[in-house]
Amino acid sequence: MTGFQIREYTGDSLTKVFDCISEGDSPKICCDAISSKGGVISYLLQAKHDREDVENKHTLGYTVTGESFEFRSREMPAKPEDFEFGKKYDTTTVLTCVGVLTRVQIHRAQHKAARLISNLCTSTKGW
Repeated sequence: MTGFQIREYTGDSLTKVFDCISEGDSPKICCDAISSKGGVISYLLQAKHDREDVENKHTLGYTVTGESFEFRSREMPAKPEDFEFGKKYDTTTVLTCVGVLTRVQIHRAQHKAARLISNLCTSTKGW
């Protein structure tokens, strides 16, 4: 599905997007999906888009918990504004994007498992 198809499906009313992929075609799809009146996209990775009427935000996914955590040997403070931002979205989507919303270690383990499963599914030998 293209961003323009999403815009059409939503009746040109989509104004907030939380891009959980934030690479490849994802930023363009999200940008094209936003209403012609503009809006805001928060990316999990630093990404850019071309529309001046669409605000570009960056949300490190772990901050959606509203708790402090360690990331790359740095203590990251709690960001209540990111927690409030995350509450605007379907909880299932946020949980899927961030990976259980608890600790960085859990997310890393899930990411490694997902990568392993993806590699198995796309290998020529299959399971």
